[in-house]
Amino acid sequence: MKTTFYIVWFLCVVQLSLYLFFPFGGPIRIALVIKSGLYGEDYINKLFENQKFIDYFLTFDNMIAAIYFGALTLCSILPLLSNMNPSVKYKMGITCFLISMAILWIPKLLGLIF
Repeated sequence: MKTTFYIVWFLCVVQLSLYLFFPFGGPIRIALVIKSGLYGEDYINKLFENQKFIDYFLTFDNMIAAIYFGALTLCSILPLLSNMNPSVKYKMGITCFLISMAILWIPKLLGLIF
């Protein structure tokens, strides 16, 4: 469990670091992504044909981006929380990683299926 946690932690730190330190990145970039949405209107229009569903998805796109970055941030700071029970910490880290991967990959898989 501990090895899995640190692999998952490393992958979350890499994802967050790409947004923080890649060219034109930083905390302001993360705030802009949360404000404009993670996927963007063009990507969602290509993904779905039903306009009602597109409008519904665009409404929650900002919240999805906030959840994505929140999960990455929480997973990244978990090793610093030494007072927390290790098994709870490991489970939280793996859950945050699964949430971030689901947010990244489910729309891509939906685009392949539909």
